[in-house]
Amino acid sequence: MTDASQTAIPQSPIADPGQHRVLWTIAALTAAILIVPASWLAYGVFAVAAMLLVLYGSTCVLQGKVGTLLLFWVLISPLGYYFLSFPRERPFWTFDRGFILLLGVAACFAPGDTSLRMPDLLRRAGMVWSLFLFASGLSLMKISAGLPLLSGVRVWLDGFLLPALLAWSIISCVRVREQLRALHLLICLVVIGLAAIGLAEAITGQDILAIPGSGLYFAGLGETQLLRVNGPYSSNNSFGLIGLVLFCFLLFLRRTEMALPPWQRVLHWVGVGSALLVSLMPLFRSIFLTLLLIALLDIWFTRNLRKRIFRVVTLMLLVVIFLMGNAVLPDLYQERVSSGENVYARMAQQRQTLHLFFKDPLLGVGLNNFIAAVPRDTPYTGPYSGVDPLDAPHSNLGAILAETGILGFIPYVLANGLLVAAFWTARRQGSPSFVLAWKYFLYIFLSYWISGLSLTSGHYGDLNLWYLLTIAVLYKFGATDVSDDPGPTLRFRQESLL
Repeated sequence: MTDASQTAIPQSPIADPGQHRVLWTIAALTAAILIVPASWLAYGVFAVAAMLLVLYGSTCVLQGKVGTLLLFWVLISPLGYYFLSFPRERPFWTFDRGFILLLGVAACFAPGDTSLRMPDLLRRAGMVWSLFLFASGLSLMKISAGLPLLSGVRVWLDGFLLPALLAWSIISCVRVREQLRALHLLICLVVIGLAAIGLAEAITGQDILAIPGSGLYFAGLGETQLLRVNGPYSSNNSFGLIGLVLFCFLLFLRRTEMALPPWQRVLHWVGVGSALLVSLMPLFRSIFLTLLLIALLDIWFTRNLRKRIFRVVTLMLLVVIFLMGNAVLPDLYQERVSSGENVYARMAQQRQTLHLFFKDPLLGVGLNNFIAAVPRDTPYTGPYSGVDPLDAPHSNLGAILAETGILGFIPYVLANGLLVAAFWTARRQGSPSFVLAWKYFLYIFLSYWISGLSLTSGHYGDLNLWYLLTIAVLYKFGATDVSDDPGPTLRFRQESLL
């Protein structure tokens, strides 16, 4: 007799409801792909991706992940000006404004970085910059209502306020050593993309990602004319100077000697070459001079004799190649290098700037109101050696002096001086990290200011965001020790890699 407990009773299989749902979902997606028009399907995918992105971004904001949001901005920002501005003409909503707003909210939820106490000089620089913001805001009252006033408000917000908030957020909330590897990867991808856009514009002679008001500028004489590309930005000086700043910053990131895989080390040098190409494509004389000065400083900083000789020989070869440009592109060389009219025009411009400053030395003529305030039928447009002025400041210092007066000019200069003093004082402490940070801060500072003496580049928010982002990362890197900041293992080399 068989035990009932040992008898196997066959049971009929029970269908799993989850399997049916998966099958029905696959069938519905297949039918949608085959039936729904491709444009509708693309819009649907875009909507789903946007919803997921918004959900993830909201989570990062509520959790105070300022570093993650910063990396997102680094990747998206070059194309954000073209695709994420509304409306197209004179947008009131831009990607940068939305990003800084989210960053500020996230900073409120962030616990703060207790590994760094804000140094006195840096705090004073921020306070003095607040005085400049107040004075430049007062200067806007000198502008009558209309487009000049809106343009001045835009420069005040995008060019001066938002970059300062970005730098404060990085120094206060971001543990940069944890983000260096990802930051290096994303910046390499960004500069490679910028170089590709610039090359496409140079070849086609067209502004591929045209932003309203950007315009086209060419260099050269006669038939030899080249487009001075601006890439996805509103001006070619932003394009070139952002490339130069990121060129120096990538070299700094490699100097930290993160443990990079072989493919990322290759990507690094591709990124360095792309950043250098981006800086040179707009054909600014000031950028060429800045690169020459940085190369000479790097030779001076290099202690290894063999590497110093190699750099000297490389520099001499580059100078020879540059001088050979006269034989290859004589018209371009004459217009950009040997012509003296540009020098006379800028001399006349400085005299015009001083005349406009004395018209109202206290508050100036209003931020970003220089061109509208220059009466073209008065002595303000007097020539110098027969060459008329440019009727635009073409100098950061000149623009601030004429547009905001003494009340804006003094805190503007003082804040930049305190920034240099903060790096120099920290460098004297002898920390290897700050020695490295000081060197590349000097390179980036020169990259920004040498051109800023002949261009009004300091009014552009896109350039100022990158400039202060890199400076804030440099300072935070130098001010935090590896033992206090649990990022990747970092080592320091005494030789330069430039």
